[in-house]
Amino acid sequence: AKANACFMDSKGDLWFGTANGAFRLSTKMDLPNAVEPSLLLHNLRINNKDYPIAGPLELSYKENSLFLEFIGISLSNPDGVQYRMKLEGYDEDWKPLTNKNFIEYSNLDAGNYKFKLKAINSSGIETIEPLILDLSISPPIWKTWWFYVLVTLTGITLLFSFIKIRERSLKEEKRILEVKVEERTAEVVVKNKELAEKNKDIMDSIIY
Repeated sequence: AKANACFMDSKGDLWFGTANGAFRLSTKMDLPNAVEPSLLLHNLRINNKDYPIAGPLELSYKENSLFLEFIGISLSNPDGVQYRMKLEGYDEDWKPLTNKNFIEYSNLDAGNYKFKLKAINSSGIETIEPLILDLSISPPIWKTWWFYVLVTLTGITLLFSFIKIRERSLKEEKRILEVKVEERTAEVVVKNKELAEKNKDIMDSIIY
């Protein structure tokens, strides 16, 4: 093509001047790409370590940082593919359209998640069915429901044991107190008898 040898006519066709003559490019032939892009998740890293892509993923509470890399394939214009994604259970809505073919989530809480990904080609055709990756992050032992139940039952058992031990202790203290009272009563009775006998001896001596 010659420099500055370009022209658009009233029909919208483009004309290019070359050393071999003029060439016409009809914009009507530039049809939109009606084929939806293909999607592929080709890289997964968890806590910055490569992880096999085989869903659903079952992770521990320590494995809570994800890096996902993907590719949308559109043969007519590979560089024009954009992405829309959402992590159900974390994102409230779909993220804005982006050209980036990766996303990272860090410090995820324990729970169930569903990563959804769509690709849109340069003609605005979107994948009908999103790519889906299910994953779950298990909570630590001290945050599981059965641990709460175990702690509650243990607390109830300890409280019941404390009450029973306290009851036995009070009963033993009561028994000891009753024994002491009986001993003191017996001593008083004996002393009263001794005193009565002494008084009787004194009275008998006076009468005599």
